[in-house]
Amino acid sequence: LEKLVEANPFEVPPSMVANRQESLAREMEFYMYEQGVNLYESGIDRNRLKRDVKGRAEWEVKAAMLLRAAAKKFGLEVSDAEIDAEIDKIASNSGQDAERIKALYSEPRARRSVAARLLEDKVLDFLLRRPNVSQEATAEQTQADEQRAEAEEGGQSGTNEENSGSEKK
Repeated sequence: LEKLVEANPFEVPPSMVANRQESLAREMEFYMYEQGVNLYESGIDRNRLKRDVKGRAEWEVKAAMLLRAAAKKFGLEVSDAEIDAEIDKIASNSGQDAERIKALYSEPRARRSVAARLLEDKVLDFLLRRPNVSQEATAEQTQADEQRAEAEEGGQSGTNEENSGSEKK
């Protein structure tokens, strides 16, 4: 994935980066809280966290846009059955009440998150099996996605969080 992002340089809409920064900052706040760190007593605030994660946020947005473009170009999709199977797998591996876990994942946002992760895996598997897929494979679609995102940016207010696949593969 790092090579894919590196091979396809492009600008991403600032609002998408800002949304991802906010999300990453919240994740870091929660992680630090779980570790017993009080951010405010430590002199760390959300704005600092957001500045610290800006590069990562931009990379993740680029990666997500490239993966969506590749999925569209190559006709890769994730079915409801695949999502349900993954949720079953998560529930059985959690060590917690499976029905409770399944109920949590019945929420649309949680299902979208699972679908995004599965699609990312599917695209990466596909690209790894096709070593001759290069920047031409996604550059055209990425440009179209960029233009669409910029158009949407002009028409939306507030945050539009979307799982962007925060893991580097």
